[in-house]
Amino acid sequence: PGQQKALGRWDRMRVTGCIFLLGNFLWGRDRVLVQTLQLQNFFPVAVTSLVRTATLCDPEVTIEVLMTVKKLVKTFGERLYREWEGVLQILRIGHMQYKKWAREKAEKAKLETKRLQSPMSAKRDFLLRIKEKLAEIGSHVHVFYTTGKYLGDEDELHDTFDALRYVLSEESLRGVLKIRFEKIHPVESNWLQQLATLVEKYYSECKRQDLRKKVIKELYGTVTRFPFFVDAILQTFLPFCKNMDRDSDPTVLSITCSFLLECAQVADVSN
Repeated sequence: PGQQKALGRWDRMRVTGCIFLLGNFLWGRDRVLVQTLQLQNFFPVAVTSLVRTATLCDPEVTIEVLMTVKKLVKTFGERLYREWEGVLQILRIGHMQYKKWAREKAEKAKLETKRLQSPMSAKRDFLLRIKEKLAEIGSHVHVFYTTGKYLGDEDELHDTFDALRYVLSEESLRGVLKIRFEKIHPVESNWLQQLATLVEKYYSECKRQDLRKKVIKELYGTVTRFPFFVDAILQTFLPFCKNMDRDSDPTVLSITCSFLLECAQVADVSN
């Protein structure tokens, strides 16, 4: 992919047309094959083809791939198994390309002239559409995961949502965060590391204040469930509070202080 040249107009039309036909006949309106042939024989191959196509690094191709993947997940999400790996991989590829084009747009914006305003507007439209499609697919994945219908690799889903946390909807991220916190248990040797990872990504490094509040809320729940481990939880959380006095959001600062005071009271009782 790193050595591929930009697609010409006709090549782009052929590729996007093939993507549309593939999705339309397998999981779109004209899905005739699935009536007579086994899904597991065709879907993994089709998704693998989409993964390879997504690496072409062309905005129109990326949008077409994301559109057909959205149809796949929405229509057959409950029946997917091996295909989830490819779906999540496409999300990550699309996100990396989105970041690449966003950087290019920011760099060109500094040198933008009136003559370049029209193509820059077109690039912005592509970026918005890609971001929207990533968020829409993430919302569908979130529904399957939170309802217990996701049959793919859980760790891979978590890694994907972590990577896309700035483009996915807050509703999707909050739902997945809730389950991830609820699954943390002291019987697992790395439970504190799991806790630290979530706090780092969604509290310490996160700029989305609602997600930071969600982390504190879930930490409350963790302390309530495991009061005798409150010292360990505090030792894990406190390193991420070093710059609390610089927090720009007074609400987050307030609930963080309340959480620390609550932990202190729980520690007194449990000891």
